[in-house]
Amino acid sequence: MIKVLYKLDIVNLRFDEVIEIAPSEILVKKIEMLKEEDQVHVWLCFDEGIDLEVIKDVSESELYNLTRMLFYKLNIITLSHYRVRIETKEFNEVTSRYPIQQILYKELSSDEIIEIKNILVDSLPILNNNYMDLYYSAMNIHEPVARYMFLYSILLQEYRDSKRPQEEIDNYIRDFLGDVEERNSTKHNNMETIYTFLRNQIGHTQEYTDIKKLREEVTEHTKNLSDLVKNKIFNEIK
Repeated sequence: MIKVLYKLDIVNLRFDEVIEIAPSEILVKKIEMLKEEDQVHVWLCFDEGIDLEVIKDVSESELYNLTRMLFYKLNIITLSHYRVRIETKEFNEVTSRYPIQQILYKELSSDEIIEIKNILVDSLPILNNNYMDLYYSAMNIHEPVARYMFLYSILLQEYRDSKRPQEEIDNYIRDFLGDVEERNSTKHNNMETIYTFLRNQIGHTQEYTDIKKLREEVTEHTKNLSDLVKNKIFNEIK
């Protein structure tokens, strides 16, 4: 058995059992995830006789899929992940880091542990979706105004064929949230949801706009906007 160890930096992720994950790559025999202090260790197991370069490529692909699916489905985000070693009968190769940046805090429930066990099964429709890639990129932006604008632009892209995309977006937001704050548009004689209003205030700043207050409101509403975008994408995939 050839074993490949990755370490994932995930802040405050807590679970006690070893989680055995069903792999998506056919060459991977087994994946085990366990908690070791402030890190999560992920072991990928292969049969003997497979070329080591193939194992490196496949294991990196599987870790890429795993970290994305943990993020997409459970909002578990790694600060970084890197391959630590490859163990075979003949040798133990220590390898270098492959960092990716993110941050989040999460404690696993029993239901989430069950979901993780099959999180890679039938994951390709999500992993191959271009909008999920855009969403993933947006959530890696730490500056709140830039993240907000990126998230809203994903919704605009979703409604790119509409003659009035912002009206369609607002209708979707009203349907999803139910009770949502609305404000008078500063450009048109109509009401806009707070999410569209803030987007337009950023994109078309008025001379009387209070930039500090605008930034505070954007920061306050970014989490809900990210949920709106994620829900829209997942509904499209389904």
